[in-house]
Formats: sequence, C-alpha cells, structure tokens
Amino acid sequence: MNLSTNSNIALSPKALRDGQNRLRASLESLKGRLLSPEALLQGQQRVLELVARNASLKETLSEIARLAEEAFPDMSASILYFDPVAQVLRAGGYGRLPNSFAEAVEGMVPGPNMGSCGTCAFTREPIISVDVFEDPLWIDFVGLCKDYGIRSAWSTPLIDGRDGSLLGVFGMYYPTIWSSERAVDISFAQDFHQLATIAAERHRDEERSRYLATHDAYTGLGNRNLLIEQGEALVNRAVSTGSPLTLAFIDLDRFKPVRQQFGHAQTDVIFAQIATRMRERLNCAELLIRFDGDEFVAFLPLAMPDAKALMVELAKDMAIGFEMAELNLQITFSCGLSTYDHDTSDLDMILIMADEATRVAKQLGGDMIVIADQTLAARAKSRRSIRKMLEVALETDAIQPFYQPIMNLTTGRAKGFEALMRITDEKLKTVPIQDLIAVAEETGQIHRIGLKMFEAACKTVADPSDPLKGLSVNVNISVAQLLKVGTTQQILDSLARFGADPARLCLELTESQWLDGDGAGRRALMELHDAGLKLALDDFGTGYASLNYLRSLPFDIIKVDQSFVKLIGQDRQADALCETVLALGKACGLDVVAEGVETPEQLKALTDMGFELGQGYLWSKAMPVDMASKWLTESIQ
Repeated sequence: MNLSTNSNIALSPKALRDGQNRLRASLESLKGRLLSPEALLQGQQRVLELVARNASLKETLSEIARLAEEAFPDMSASILYFDPVAQVLRAGGYGRLPNSFAEAVEGMVPGPNMGSCGTCAFTREPIISVDVFEDPLWIDFVGLCKDYGIRSAWSTPLIDGRDGSLLGVFGMYYPTIWSSERAVDISFAQDFHQLATIAAERHRDEERSRYLATHDAYTGLGNRNLLIEQGEALVNRAVSTGSPLTLAFIDLDRFKPVRQQFGHAQTDVIFAQIATRMRERLNCAELLIRFDGDEFVAFLPLAMPDAKALMVELAKDMAIGFEMAELNLQITFSCGLSTYDHDTSDLDMILIMADEATRVAKQLGGDMIVIADQTLAARAKSRRSIRKMLEVALETDAIQPFYQPIMNLTTGRAKGFEALMRITDEKLKTVPIQDLIAVAEETGQIHRIGLKMFEAACKTVADPSDPLKGLSVNVNISVAQLLKVGTTQQILDSLARFGADPARLCLELTESQWLDGDGAGRRALMELHDAGLKLALDDFGTGYASLNYLRSLPFDIIKVDQSFVKLIGQDRQADALCETVLALGKACGLDVVAEGVETPEQLKALTDMGFELGQGYLWSKAMPVDMASKWLTESIQ
C-alpha cells in the first residue's frame, strides 16, 4: 500500500517495515481488542443485507463504522461520501463520534490542507497524520481535534473499481500519537474499507439511476419526471409567499429541416449546445426542463416584465447561431409566458397557459414572446378538462377499439380492418376528436391509449372464435409513442402475452417531423418489422414525409389521406396526387389504400385509376368487434 505521511515526525519507511515485522509478535496482544472471525463475518453479513435491501447510505456506513470501532476500541471511525455534483464531502457514517462532528465536516471541499480526509480525497492517496497538532494538513482544524479528542489520524480513499472515480474517504481517528504498531490496524481495516466501497458503489449506482430517470440524457436538463417532482412545490411556495414566479414555455421554430438535414445523432449535439446557452442566460431559473423534443420549460423567480426581458436576451443569445458541420445554424424560438393569480394557482394550469401562449406565438410566425391572457386561460381550462375526462375514460374502459373494414375494390370483399379509437363516455363524445388527440399527445396519455388499442387488437386476432375470420387488423401508433423508451418491448410483450400472430397486425404511423430514416425511430420500426408486424404510413401527403421515408423505412402500405380522396374526380391536383402516390407505391412494391371513400363516384374514379384497396363509410362505419364479425359474415354470404 502506498501511504503518504504528512508530519515533521512522520513514520520513516524503516519504522513502517519494523511495525510490519513485529506483526506476528503483536497478534497475541491484539487478539483481545480485535473482532473474532465469527463476529467479523456476522458484521459483514449485516452490512451486506443493508446494501441488498437498499437501506440509506448513512445507515449502512454507520453500521460499518460501528463494526470497525468494535475491532479497534480506541479508534473512532468516520466515513465520508463524495458528492460528485457539488464536489464536496458529505457526512456519511459514524460510530461514537457525535452528530456535531458530522455537522462540522459536512460539505468539506477536498484540498491540499484539509486534514487527512480532505487531503486524501484531493490526492486520492492514503494519508497518515502522526500528530494532528503538528501536521500542517490540520493547521485549520486543531481546535476541532481538541474538542473531540483526536491526536492522530489515518485516511484512505474509497475508489470505484469500475471507472476509478472517487466515492468517499474512510477515516480512523485516535486519541494518542500514531505509533508504528498501528500499521497492523491498517491491514485489518481493509475489510471495513471494502465494505464501505461496496455500499458507496451501490449508492452511486442508485444516484445515477435517479439522475437518468429525472434528466435528459443529451442535454443534462431535467425531464418531465423532474417537473412532476419539483414543479408543484415551486408554484405552491411562490403562491404561499407571494413571490414572483413566471413559467416560460419555449418551442424551437422550424426545427424540422435541421433534423432532416443532420439526423437525430447530430441534432442531439445541437440540443446540448442549446441547453448550455439556456443554462448560461437563464442561470436564475429554479428549474430548467427539456419538456419534449424541441420544447423547454423554465421556472423563473421573476415578475412578468423581468421574465420577458430575460427571454428577449435569450433570443439574442440564440441568434448568435450554432456551429454544425461548418455551418452556422440560426435558431429562433416561440415563447409563452404565464404566472399564477387567484384563478390560476396550480402548476397544471400555469403550464397549460404557457403552452397555449406558445401556440399563439407559433401561429403568428414564430420568433415571438406571448404573455398568456384570460382568453388563453379559458382555452387552458378546456384542455385540462379534456385531460381529466381522458384519464377517467382510460380508467373506466370508456375508450374502446371499433373496427372499420379495408376493402378489396376488385372483389368487393374485406381484406382487413382498422382498429379506431372510439369513446363510449357521453360527455367526452362531445369533444372534437382532433382536440382529444392533441391533448392526449401533449400529456403523454397517447401512450396508454395506443398500447390499449394494440392489446385489444392482439386479443381479437388471438381469439379462438376468430371473429374477424383470419383477416388482418391495423392499429394506429403515434411517433411520440414509438420513440418512447420501452414501447417496442411493450408491443412485443403484448404479442407474446396474447399469443397473437404478428402477420395479422399492422401498425399505422402518421407522417411526423420526428420520424426520419435514421436514429431511434428507424431502429424501433426495423425491430417491429423483423418481429413480423406490417407497417403502414398513414395520411400520406398531409405531413412531413419525404421519399426518403419509403427508401429507408420498412413500410408495407401507404394510405392516401381522405382529404385528397374527397376531391377525386373534382380537383385535378387531387387526381394527380392520388395517381402519383399509387404509381409510387406500386414502384416500391407497397400496397396503397385510399382512405375516406364515401360515394360510388369516388369508388369509380379510384378503380379507374387502378386502386385496389379502399376504406370508408361507403362500406361501413367503424363497429364494435361483435358487430364487425356479424357484418363480415353477412358480406361474405
């Protein structure tokens, strides 16, 4: 062991060797003050049980400290934990040393003259202080030593064996000047040092897990989980004390072309740069969150005028541009600001109001800051009401799949079905479906809805009675859900749980700015396609899709949006688009489905063009599975 000595009367190497040489002769006299092997084993077991059941680090380290003190009755143990964020030592575990000692060393900054523990943490080397009254490392702590009867000390670092990072420091304090015989203590203390390292490693792992659960991996900013954990408390404190608090909702403008040009991997680098600039300008923020994709939320302890002025300064900072691939990217943002009042005093409403204000800024062309007013407050209350109704509907199974047939236009028979979300709750039925979907996407409820629809489809196709006569079922899934960690596995788990044939299921994805031919979206789609599921690109022609989608993503089906089918035979552009998509699909070996077919005239125009598949009210509205089964039986007869 490499021991650094720090005193004018420090042990010489010869003295240390002499001490080791006398080890055998000293064992007999030491037996009376050392733990028996059985007691040591029992103590180790207690510590490992604490680690296994995730006891607090303080409880575990304190048990180790007490165990060490049983082995060395004239020694007082101190185990400090290194806080990697604050870069300070935290009080960890103590045996006989009182709480006042722990409070005195709490927050110690590692340095070259910070006692044996602080210096040990700084050098990451073991330190012996033979006489703390004479050792220069202790010059600022002599009074503390006298208060607690400390005359000599030995400290050694706790190092994470996996990455070499500092975990903490194990310290042993004695009431007398260090003697060479205490070299034996160092040897025996390795058992306790190892236990403390194991406990600290487990705690560090838990800290990392908690951090990843509440922070965005690419920017280091908090995520929605952290917003849920801390946001409400910040609002409640401001309301109760009357302190200023403004919530800023920031949405980057026209970021889609940037993502399309550089892909997910490189745009994550841009996001990291954006986050750094936000931290620097919004350094007063009590909470800074990457809300979703290119959206951010900041809790500013400022009155509205000051908050707006600060966001103007942030806009100037962003206007400087960001370097990427030898280009200077100019990025602007839309921002909505809201605060609390006597009608709006909870996080939910304040956040929704800020989001509504951001929407207005977007609609006005972006690169703008909008302050929420009473009109926006009314809209926000409506959205919150929808969200609450959705929550109840999910809990009461008031959201169910209804099945609409997809027809073979040549034979006039059904080729498959699409499972469409339908509401059975009378009050929620009055909400326009586009508003309902928008709220579900904003709140994350769309994930639960999508999984619920897919599980219902799995159950239907796996039903031994086969109500849909072996036909396939399409299920809608949002790109936001696809990109959510764990979604792919949930889908595969549902297939396995119900024993559903993946060849009878198809996932429909609407065109989206977050769906591209690279990154997480592509990996998820490839994994699902490899599992046997078919994939359809829904509402083609209305969103963000490019031909690159069809080249790089494993789609099997294109569905032409009903807005074009509605005008077929009446609008030359609609006719041209339908013909083009049909030709494109055939060239790529994809099936093409015309959505929203309602009239015989539309059907004739589509068949004349060469369409083979269609879907719409001309044949049937969406039906519960039992009615769909009956309809199917009757249509076959």
